[in-house]
Amino acid sequence: MQLLRSHAHRLGDESLLRRLAELLGGTLCVVAGFAIWFLVAGSFDPTAVKILGSTAVTSLCAVGGLVGATLLEREDSRRGVGLVTILLAAVDLALALAAIWSLSGSEAFFRALGAVSVLLPACVHACLMLGRVRPRDGRAVRGLSGAAVAFAMSGALILAGASAFATSSPGDWFLRLLGVLAVLATLATLLAPIVRRLDRDRSRGRGAPVAPGAPGAPGAPGAEDTPGAGRADGARESQLPPAPRRPRNHSLTLGLDGAGR
Repeated sequence: MQLLRSHAHRLGDESLLRRLAELLGGTLCVVAGFAIWFLVAGSFDPTAVKILGSTAVTSLCAVGGLVGATLLEREDSRRGVGLVTILLAAVDLALALAAIWSLSGSEAFFRALGAVSVLLPACVHACLMLGRVRPRDGRAVRGLSGAAVAFAMSGALILAGASAFATSSPGDWFLRLLGVLAVLATLATLLAPIVRRLDRDRSRGRGAPVAPGAPGAPGAPGAEDTPGAGRADGARESQLPPAPRRPRNHSLTLGLDGAGR
């Protein structure tokens, strides 16, 4: 019963993921169609610029939500990261559209928009890094993936907090700290697939060892030197039909007998 429930739950997740992918894919097609129409036939007045800005924001947020949806099929904590990414993409889209169409212009609104816009790329990066982790990955790959997410998310949280609550310009130390976190996050992000590749090649190189004396092993005796090869040849010869017997020359035999008498 528990197996049936888990299977039904997994099928439900796959169906939800498929619907989200179809919805986001259709949204991207519609947005791209509007953008092409305005670029070809529209005029670049303020309304057209706002429409193009809305198109770009919608596309970026849709891609971010789609990346988050790829983790919905996971059964561990990564599923929560995907849900948070989808939520941030929706909130960022709503705030950005409101800002483009001048629906709100308060300082708190723009602070919230800046904080969400900083957190969304960090969550998308976390989804990409965590989604690549597999059970066969080694400890080094898992550590690098977690470090990349931690460094990127730390920098995003610090920048989002400054965007939401800072009342004055940060000092030089703030920019230096963000730079260090960005470098470390980039380094761990680039090293993770490299180490994964090296581990995979190393595991292939450590395949099943060839037993000494086995065919193909270095220094293995050939077929003629292998013990039992002669017995095998003899067995094969015993299975062959017997050679025909040559007839005796009776006249020569009779002549020899007569000479002896």
